[in-house]
Amino acid sequence: MICDSTTRILNVCIYPGSVHDSFIWNYSHAKEEMKTTYENGLGRFFLLGDAGYALEPWLLTPLPNALPGTPEFSYTEAHCKTRSVVERLFGILKARWRCLLRDRVLHYQPAQASKIILTCAVLHNINLFHQIPLPEDEAIMEEGENINLDVEELDEPVAGDRLQIARRIQGGIIFQYFN
Repeated sequence: MICDSTTRILNVCIYPGSVHDSFIWNYSHAKEEMKTTYENGLGRFFLLGDAGYALEPWLLTPLPNALPGTPEFSYTEAHCKTRSVVERLFGILKARWRCLLRDRVLHYQPAQASKIILTCAVLHNINLFHQIPLPEDEAIMEEGENINLDVEELDEPVAGDRLQIARRIQGGIIFQYFN
């Protein structure tokens, strides 16, 4: 899922079965759109991904081994705090639709379960638009929880030139905003 700072869902890509997030990303339409937007020079737009994703000119990732007190550490802290919105979104979805909880498995074929997940995402946006609050007794993940800086194995390495460009963009952001 891709969401904005208000937890409004902007994109959902559901892949039946159990695969790593970066696998889904590598085959998503959203990645192609971001790549096309970047290649056509239509602006500087970035998505934030955790350390399990490859750094790309349009997808910024944290620097998990940054030393405290450095601009790189400040960048990583800001990155993780900002990216925690999507983790909060998952908490909101699970709080409102209990069928999405890990212990409450959807007992449907993957294609049908995918439709249920997509429906929950659409209903979330409708609830957000109409400012319908969560039930009072529903606890959701607080900002900053479940931030994982561990580097995970990537499914697809980034081409050398693109990785170098991405590192320069990331370095420029660190220099401009965190120095």
